[in-house]
Amino acid sequence: MKAEMKLVCGWLVLIVLLGGCVPGSGNSLKGKLRIVAEQDIHMYHAQGLRDFKELHPQVEIEFINVRNLVDDPLDMYANYEELVVEQQPDVVIASELTFPMLTEEARLLPLESKAVQDELPIEEVVPAVMGWLRDNGHGQLYGLVPSFSRNLIFFRTDLFDEHGVMYPEDQMSWQELLALAQQFPDRSEEGERLFGFHDGLQGEADYLITSIASTRGLSYLDWERREITLASEGWRQVYELAVNALRSGSIYDQEQHTETETVTDNSHNPVNLFLDGRVAMMQGDTHTFSTLASQAPEVPWAMVTEPVDPLNRSQAEMYVHDVYAIYETSANVDAAWALVKHMNNRPVQSSDDGKGISAWTGTWKALSGRDEELAEVWSLLDYRQHSPLPFWEIPPGFLTAVTEIRHNALVKMLSGEATVEEALQQMDEQGQAALDQSQLP
Repeated sequence: MKAEMKLVCGWLVLIVLLGGCVPGSGNSLKGKLRIVAEQDIHMYHAQGLRDFKELHPQVEIEFINVRNLVDDPLDMYANYEELVVEQQPDVVIASELTFPMLTEEARLLPLESKAVQDELPIEEVVPAVMGWLRDNGHGQLYGLVPSFSRNLIFFRTDLFDEHGVMYPEDQMSWQELLALAQQFPDRSEEGERLFGFHDGLQGEADYLITSIASTRGLSYLDWERREITLASEGWRQVYELAVNALRSGSIYDQEQHTETETVTDNSHNPVNLFLDGRVAMMQGDTHTFSTLASQAPEVPWAMVTEPVDPLNRSQAEMYVHDVYAIYETSANVDAAWALVKHMNNRPVQSSDDGKGISAWTGTWKALSGRDEELAEVWSLLDYRQHSPLPFWEIPPGFLTAVTEIRHNALVKMLSGEATVEEALQQMDEQGQAALDQSQLP
């Protein structure tokens, strides 16, 4: 009997000691947790914040959407660091654009030692994502990312089989991809218009140009020098590739299509065209994937990585979403770290529109079917470093003007009214004039 009592007491002691590990039992986290983010709180509730609040009822969440602190949305980017400092938060949920602003000024706490201490498996973070975090933290780990995304190329395997065209492959260049698109006839056997490629958005020729240039790391503007950079060999190659492909008729171009086809409300919808068998390949994202998987499981389609720079086929653009970090002067570091951990290392389904796939490979075992396939395709490439234009600094009038200048020049190229070289020179001169004019007081 005494032995049994000792055993019972031993178990009771063990339960008390472990009580802090059981949700809702002996939870030591309490106090206020001040969070600064760039979206409304309901966006984060579905991603795990609601669960965190239920697990830690003694933690009072104070949530600040930094966008609500400014009148003009562009002012948020222009004054982001100052706005965050004024709020003195515990947790910052930053974005791909704003996270580097805070690390540059050393406003965040390093997280690596905390992750190691708590055995958080940061080694399972997708290498491309971890590389992005460390590069933007100057070698340090100042934030964690729940999910990431990329564009992909979706293709109809039945159309490729029917017309004897080889399937696209991972890590193809734009030149190789557009060459495949041009192998399709302009009409199906039923006489319907058939396209080899759709950009995945509105089918605008201008967007195709932007996509190819972005893959090659080209920008039309050097903002630091206040110079237009369109009259270059790189841009000449981009425009020649795109113009030749567009002239072939194999690339869906909304303007040309509208002039020759009957237009309905869904005429330009890339997914509808794809499912109807009128587009062989299209560019898309997580939303595209979830739509195809749910609406037409019987349609034969597959996916490969987005086009890459032929000079560096191992990298492509990557988009991280929310970056969770702890502010340098947090008054509740324990609760802040608990939240950062809770919001990361969680499964993210492709049906969570706009949030991509979990950046934590250990969670992929919870995926199945095409969700798992999607995660694998997205993880094939490293991320390509790029320096986005500080659009919040650029006069809006100039952005409108240069967009029109570039569109008009492309129309001239496609019609043969101007050569690529002539149009590029005109764009460069007219764009520089518009930029100079926008700088005047």
